[in-house]
Amino acid sequence: MATGTFTNHPHLVKDFPRLLKEQRRLAKLIAVDPKDVKQEKAIRGDMDALMVADNFTNGETVTCDGAVITHHVRAGQARLDPEPVDAYLEKTVGRAEADALITLWTITGPDAVYCSVKEPKGKA
Repeated sequence: MATGTFTNHPHLVKDFPRLLKEQRRLAKLIAVDPKDVKQEKAIRGDMDALMVADNFTNGETVTCDGAVITHHVRAGQARLDPEPVDAYLEKTVGRAEADALITLWTITGPDAVYCSVKEPKGKA
């Protein structure tokens, strides 16, 4: 959902244009030498933090100097914590109980929250 220009969002007005300018500069450098990837990602993190502060939800976008910046939330990854599973299965319980415990011991990490910057066609 597009939410219009960044000027409509109080948390974005002060720093968003400066951050976008820095992100664009770093994106151009990355195209030549990927050593600045972490710094560019950090700038996008700063931009996204401003979007979060302004209560953007997943998929909401804003424009700034022709670019479309989108806030994203991706669910955290679920993984199995192997230590309790190994300890319990070592005691050889029944399959149904083991399956129930594996489900119980599955850990879900935090959601990924980030923004993306899409330049208008023809602008580098």
